[in-house]
Amino acid sequence: MVHYESVGLLNPTTAFYLRQSPCSFNHIRAQPMNGFVDVDETYDVCRWNDIHLWPYWSLSDYVRLYTQTHLIVFLFGRCDNPQLSNIFSIRQYQGIRIVNTSFGTTSRLKGTNIEFDVGGYGLIIVAGTSNCILQLTNFVVFHGTDFAEATRSMWVDGTGHSIQITNVDFNQPGGQCVLVDGSNNKVGICNYRMKEYGEFTANSPGVNVVGTNNTVVLTGIEDMSSTTSVVKFATGGTGAQLLKGTTAAAT
Repeated sequence: MVHYESVGLLNPTTAFYLRQSPCSFNHIRAQPMNGFVDVDETYDVCRWNDIHLWPYWSLSDYVRLYTQTHLIVFLFGRCDNPQLSNIFSIRQYQGIRIVNTSFGTTSRLKGTNIEFDVGGYGLIIVAGTSNCILQLTNFVVFHGTDFAEATRSMWVDGTGHSIQITNVDFNQPGGQCVLVDGSNNKVGICNYRMKEYGEFTANSPGVNVVGTNNTVVLTGIEDMSSTTSVVKFATGGTGAQLLKGTTAAAT
C-alpha cells in the first residue's frame, strides 16, 4: 500500500505508473504531459481525492496543443473498486480511459465531483472490455472547440457494462454527448444537461445508442439543445433502446 499526500508535479511524462499498487492519493497538484495515472494489475481499492491538474508549469499554446492530443488523465487496466472524488483537469485529450489487458479490466468504479475542462473526451470504455460497473455523481465534461474530430463526452464500447450516472453536464463535443456501442450494455443517466453537441460533425445526436442489445435510460431533469444539431436522440443497430423513463425517447 502506497500513500501520496500533498504532492506537486511539474511536466512529468506520466505522473504515476502503478502495477500491483493499491494506493491512496490526496491533495495532488500537477501538470503532466502524457498521463496522470496509468494503473493495471491492481486487486485492492485505490483512492484519488482532491486532484487538480492545471498549467502550473507552462501556459504555452505549444504545451496546450500537446496535452490536448496526448494526455490521458486516468488510464485504467485491471483495477478493482477504484474511488475518485473531487477531480479537476484541464487541457487533456481523454479524462478516463478504461481498457482491457492480460490481467482484466476495471470493475466497480465509483466517482463524485469529476470535471474535465477544455479537452477532448470525457469517459471512454474501449472495445474488448466487459462487465464494468461504474457509478458516477456530478460528472462534467466541457470540450475544447479546436478539436478536428468527433469527440464525445461519454463513449461506451465493449460488452455487459452497467453504468449509472447522476447529474451530468456535457458541453460542446465534436460529435455526440453520449455514444453507446458494443453489446448488452446498460446505461442510466439521471438529470442531464447536454449542450452544443455536433461542434465538428453537424447533426450528431445528443445521445446515440447503436450496437447490439444496448439500453440507455434517461430520467430526471432534461436540458438539451444545440445550434449545430436538431437531433436529440438516435438509435441504430440491433435491439438498441433509448428510453425516457419507460417510454421510447423521441428524436
